[in-house]
Amino acid sequence: MENGVKKHKKGKIIFLAVAVAVIVAFIVTGAGKMLVDTAAMGLDYISLKPNPTKVTTQDIKAVMEKKTASRVFVLATDEDFARVKKNYEKRNDKKLNEYFDYVKKCADKLLDTQPLGYILDDEEDSILETAREILERVVSLSFMWRMTGDSAYAERCVAEMENACNFPDWHEWHFLDTAELTFAVSLGTNWLYDYLDEQQTKSFADAVYEKAFAVSEGKFLSQNWWKWSKTNWNSVCFSGLGIGAMVFYDYYPDFAADFLAEAYKKTAYNFETFTPDGVYVEGSGYWEYCTTYLTYFMSTSDNLLNTDFGLSETDGFLQLGAFPLYVTGAEGVFNYGDNKRVSVGAPSMFWFSKKTDDPATAYYQARASVESELANGKGEYELSRECAVGALWYDGELLKGLEKKELPLSVYLKSDSSQELAAFRSGFFGEKDTYAAIKGGYNYTNHGDLDIGTFVFDSMGERWAEDLGPADYGDSGYFVGIIGGGRWKVYAKRAEGQNTLVFNPGTMYEDQYPFARAGFTSYEEDKENGGTAVLDMTEAYCFKGVKSAERTFEMYNRRTCLMVKDEFTCRKNSEVYWLMHTKADIDISDSRHAVLTFGEKKMNAFLSDDSAGEFEVLKAESFVDGTDNRLKGDWDGIKVLAVHAENVKSGIIEVHLEPAK
Repeated sequence: MENGVKKHKKGKIIFLAVAVAVIVAFIVTGAGKMLVDTAAMGLDYISLKPNPTKVTTQDIKAVMEKKTASRVFVLATDEDFARVKKNYEKRNDKKLNEYFDYVKKCADKLLDTQPLGYILDDEEDSILETAREILERVVSLSFMWRMTGDSAYAERCVAEMENACNFPDWHEWHFLDTAELTFAVSLGTNWLYDYLDEQQTKSFADAVYEKAFAVSEGKFLSQNWWKWSKTNWNSVCFSGLGIGAMVFYDYYPDFAADFLAEAYKKTAYNFETFTPDGVYVEGSGYWEYCTTYLTYFMSTSDNLLNTDFGLSETDGFLQLGAFPLYVTGAEGVFNYGDNKRVSVGAPSMFWFSKKTDDPATAYYQARASVESELANGKGEYELSRECAVGALWYDGELLKGLEKKELPLSVYLKSDSSQELAAFRSGFFGEKDTYAAIKGGYNYTNHGDLDIGTFVFDSMGERWAEDLGPADYGDSGYFVGIIGGGRWKVYAKRAEGQNTLVFNPGTMYEDQYPFARAGFTSYEEDKENGGTAVLDMTEAYCFKGVKSAERTFEMYNRRTCLMVKDEFTCRKNSEVYWLMHTKADIDISDSRHAVLTFGEKKMNAFLSDDSAGEFEVLKAESFVDGTDNRLKGDWDGIKVLAVHAENVKSGIIEVHLEPAK
């Protein structure tokens, strides 16, 4: 037995020695960087840091003893609904009337429909779309019940909730579905409290416990990984179930207290991604999803408990409200990653506006009309939900002082963990404002692309440099972003599908390093002309034979023109492409000068005298065979203005974009 133990120990020592040797070999060959960065990627995706928010089960039970007397508290209180109902009856606010009329139109339409069935969506293998529409229906119908007292709305809402509670499950394998259904039933129960009898309320509480609360425990890696995640899943799942725990606390007090204590501590894990400047890592559309649920949770917590246990005081959180302002140009948002170009907003901007006394944030949301939102592709009932919440959170007083608000025309935003952006503009909210923004940060983020150095450019009411946004979520391996993953076999997700550099195409499938990080080495604002940001992109091309790559991004000439200058050095003579996607027509008058055209509007593009390469026009498709070149959305006519240089070891590519006079 003793010999067996010695053999076992010796075997462990040999194994460890071999492991160390393998790691050393990896490091020596350069592959060690991938090994180390892959491990770091896994740790970066979740948070293992102790959370400073100290909330215990006993803390929750103590504040529950002092909870509000208001029977309604989800998103709004009895007092809030009374105020909004008075406005509904008086009809003396144009914006509120727009909200009211649209919610009523949708709620009336729902009276003649049947509850939704359990429908599995093939694209994401989930019932998320069904869950969301159930939520949208419940909000619209229960809101109109509170506005009018018409029992037809309440009856139809109860039918929707009862049907959802009779589903075989809430698809906990894709926990967003579970969270949104939990929120739907919880909100409906709270807003219909004076319509429901005790038996109905108890049945809703039991369904939420069985289909959400019970399955949120255990299964750490296989199902409930979101509890440690630094993505929108963390915020949505904790918020949806957290609100459920508040609504049904009296039925399951021990579970609810335990879960809420966990929620107040672990919801802040996602906050690491936007501290300290309020830049949202996943981009504009996921900013909307994440902050919507966070503000739902915090407002409900404030209404019921008069505290959010310090969550809203986290460095960078309140700055999140202004994020859409800084990533939106005259022609839409800077839609990096899996985000659409259409302007994004949410009723949460009214909540942020009130918290920060910022009229610009409220104005951004208030200027969006029902017609413009529908034209931008917002769903019919999705918009109804937003109008209902907007009516509760909007206040015309929020807009006062807008004319005195000085918004920064040049900004540099960063988060501690994963994102850096610089943006320059000529103004806010104008149809012809000039806007240019560039992205650095970390490639391996949720919904991220190989896009270090990519940029957009708006001028004269047109977008001259486009980001392609999302492709098909149903593509095999679309969300596998590791080395060799399927995401990098999709053109729109690769560096060649961005407005950045590509070195030696085809020598390695990933045309930027998926685990690369890029920071701005300098940022300077020029009050009159715009400003300059310098981005070190070297790590993005560390496996493409590149020793150094630096991009200088400058708005100049009274904030009308853009220069993008790349300086690079390679280990050997290389092929280099500078790429910019555009819907404009392109005419290359000579190899150093191109004219981009939208109708009568013209933009001159020219190379500096010392630039390497020549202009070319390319199709928006991959250099690599087997890549999925399909684009999702309105990309008819998209093409690529390129600068192509061959057999260069070092050099400069400097492109100027100047509106034609």
